[in-house]
Amino acid sequence: MTLFRHRPADRYESLKEELLALCSSQAEGHYITDRWLERLKTAYTAGHRARDHVYVGRFLSIGAATVLPAVVSAQAAFRTGWWTVAAVGLSLVVALSGGFVEITRSRERWQLYRRLRDELEAAGWELCFGPAETPGHGFERFRTRVEAALREFQRGYLDDIANPPEHLEARTDRQDERSG
Repeated sequence: MTLFRHRPADRYESLKEELLALCSSQAEGHYITDRWLERLKTAYTAGHRARDHVYVGRFLSIGAATVLPAVVSAQAAFRTGWWTVAAVGLSLVVALSGGFVEITRSRERWQLYRRLRDELEAAGWELCFGPAETPGHGFERFRTRVEAALREFQRGYLDDIANPPEHLEARTDRQDERSG
C-alpha cells in the first residue's frame, strides 16, 4: 500500500548525470548506475513505503482509540446491539493496526532505509562537490563509503528486522519450555 507515488528516478537524475560526467572508466559508470543508483532508488521507495505504513497504522490506532470511549458511552446509554458491535469493531481496529506496525517492524524499516538513503546521497554529493583529489582517489573513497553504508544497512536489517526483539524471543522460549 502506497499513499503517494514516489518517483526517485526524477529526484536523482541530475545527480546521476553529474556523477557519470566524473567517471574516468566504463566500470565506474556501471558502478554508479547499477550499484549506487539502484540501491538509492530502492532505499528511497522502500523508506517511503515503510513511512506510509507507520502513518496509516498510527492514524487508525489513534483515530479508533479516540472514538472508542464515545461509542462505549453510547452503548451504555442506548443499550442496543449496534453500539456493542461498533465498540468491538473499533477495539479490533486499534489492536490490529498497532499490531501490524509492530509485527512488520515498519518504524525500524523506515529508519534503516532513511539512514541508507541519506548516506548514499551524501556519498554522491561528496564525489561531485568534495575536495579535488588525484584521479581515481575520489571515486575509490566514494566506493568505500557506499559499500560501508550497504554493509551497515545489512547488519542493521539483520539485527533490527530479521531477528525478533529480545522480549519476543524470551516469550517464545518460555512457551516452548511449557509445551515441550
